Amino acid sequence: MELLEGEGYSRNQDSVEKLWDNILSDSPTDTTDYLNWIYDSYQGNRPKQNAVFDMFLDKFFPQHKQQNFTEDDAEQISQVVKKTHEDILNCRKLVKGEWLYELRQPLTSWDKTRLNILIVELGHTLSIPLLLAASELNQKSFSEIVNILEKVFFRYKIVCNQHITPLKNIYAKEALNIRKNPNNYNVNNLRNELQELMELKASDQKFRDNLVTLEYQESGGSNKPLKYFLMTIEYYYQWYKDGASGESVCLDKSRLYDFAGTSIEHIYPRNAGQSDQDNELDQLKNSLGNLTILDTAQNNIGGNDNFSTKKSLYQKSSVLLTQEIGSKTAWTKSEIEAHQKLLIDAAVAIFRL
Repeated sequence: MELLEGEGYSRNQDSVEKLWDNILSDSPTDTTDYLNWIYDSYQGNRPKQNAVFDMFLDKFFPQHKQQNFTEDDAEQISQVVKKTHEDILNCRKLVKGEWLYELRQPLTSWDKTRLNILIVELGHTLSIPLLLAASELNQKSFSEIVNILEKVFFRYKIVCNQHITPLKNIYAKEALNIRKNPNNYNVNNLRNELQELMELKASDQKFRDNLVTLEYQESGGSNKPLKYFLMTIEYYYQWYKDGASGESVCLDKSRLYDFAGTSIEHIYPRNAGQSDQDNELDQLKNSLGNLTILDTAQNNIGGNDNFSTKKSLYQKSSVLLTQEIGSKTAWTKSEIEAHQKLLIDAAVAIFRL
């Protein structure tokens, strides 16, 4: 860095230059994203898009405007570069959904995968500035924040399609609060603010109404939100069956379903054979009430068989919801409606803080 050129600063310059080169070693697009996120995490807002680098320097390296600076300035620059490098490394991990900590009990691989679900599968990179700040907390608190963001983003934005700005404002405020005092930060601050926002903009009734429209996309749309929904209901289903007391929790974290390897199953087949076709059920085949999940191997076995043929397959599934479907004597319009109501009732209980 040119700031450290000159007599007396060469030792700092060598080590800092290596870090700085690494900071800027990604593609220009990725580097811009990372600097945006880091700036946002410390400042509470994004830099102007045509002046990202200049504003980043002004914020983190105000010494660059000075004619002369001291050894203390040089040491401060060195420390900021080291911290920026740590933040860049965390950005690289976060954008790939990689856990930032060495995983320790009571957290499990299930908890770890929630970050990948949030960032990679649901695409919620807007949360990265807050997660960068949250990396200053212990991993239990970090995990709590990931779980909160996952539930809120799905309900508030993906299903209820509310404007992202109020969410972003809460994230920015809480990132700054963490930065000010990480040792005493209370995750309930974030939880309470986001719950209030959901009550205001994504009420239980609005959530119910919008979930009805969550259907399997034959073409042209992504089924990731639908798959996420079905998998998440399954993870929390035993808690719901046990009375849905308190905040929703996954009671069996040893059952870990791979997102890519889990298939959405049409109970009444998506392409029913001529002898199995039912015009009434054909109209409902892509609706929420006719869908569940199976692992890929099971789904391929079932294919487009009728319900009677697939019942035994469902009964052997590790998915509790699918097991219950397998206990039905037949699969009719009323069963589809009842299953849809069950999923939506469970969702209203699960997707709250």
